[in-house]
Amino acid sequence: PGNGRFPFLSRVSPSQFRWQINLLRRLGRFVSLEEIREARNLATINFAITFDGVSSSILSVTPFLESQAIPYAVCASTETTENGQGLIDQILAIEEHIPPADIRQCVLSHFRFDGSEGVNHFSLSDFYRNSEVDPLAFETCVVDPLFSRVARNGGSFGRTYLSWEEIEKQFVQSPHATIVNHSARRVRMDRLSHLALQKDVVSSIEKFNNALGFTPEYYAIPFGRVSQNLALDLMDVLYDHACKGILWTNGGGNLIKNPYRTQMIHL
Repeated sequence: PGNGRFPFLSRVSPSQFRWQINLLRRLGRFVSLEEIREARNLATINFAITFDGVSSSILSVTPFLESQAIPYAVCASTETTENGQGLIDQILAIEEHIPPADIRQCVLSHFRFDGSEGVNHFSLSDFYRNSEVDPLAFETCVVDPLFSRVARNGGSFGRTYLSWEEIEKQFVQSPHATIVNHSARRVRMDRLSHLALQKDVVSSIEKFNNALGFTPEYYAIPFGRVSQNLALDLMDVLYDHACKGILWTNGGGNLIKNPYRTQMIHL
C-alpha cells in the first residue's frame, strides 16, 4: 500500500496487492516465519509477507489477509511507531520542499561524493541508501538543518505510521500476524559502529517490552543489506534476547530442509 504523503514509496494499490497475492497462491504457499524456521507445513515454493515500518496504509490490506488466513509479519521501528514518522520520511519531505541544488550543496559541505548525477538531479534518498556515510553524522549534518528549513517554511507533517496502541489492537492477538523488531532508529545499520548498533538494538527491545509487554522473536534489518560484519554484530546482541531469526533483503531465497532448533535463521 502507498505510504501517506509519499505514495511512490510503495506503488502497489490494495487491489493490485490482492491480485498479486492471488497469483502467488497459484505458485506456492504463504507461510509464517515460525513455519519457515521449524520447516513445518512447507510446500515446494513458499512465500512470507512482511510489512516494514508498519505504515497506516497496511490496514487497507491486512483484513484481506486475515479473511484468507494468510500469515504475515509487521516490522515496527520504535521511533516511527512513537513519532509517526522517521528519518526516511524527513528525507522525503526535504526532497519535496527544497530544490535539489540546495540539498546537493548541503551534502557537499559535509561529505565527499562524485556528484556525477548533476546539480538538478541529486537525490538525497538515493545518497542516503547507497553511500558509505555514517547515518548518524548524516542526520546531524544534513537532515536536521534541512528539515528545520522545511518546517520554518510551513511544511505540515502528520502521522504516517501506526501507533503502539494501534499495533496492539490490530495485531497482537491475531493468529496470523507476527510482530517483528525493525530497530529503534531505522537507519543504515551496516554503517553504525558496534557500540551504536548495540545501543539501538537494546533500546528497541526495551521499548517493545514497555509498550507491548514482550520482546519480538524476529528482527528485520532496516534497508536489509546483507553484510557479514553486521550479521555477526547483530547475532552477538540478539542471542542474549532469544531472537529466533534475522530478516534481510538480499534478492535471493532460502532452501529449508530441516528445522532450526537452537541456531538463528537468516531469511
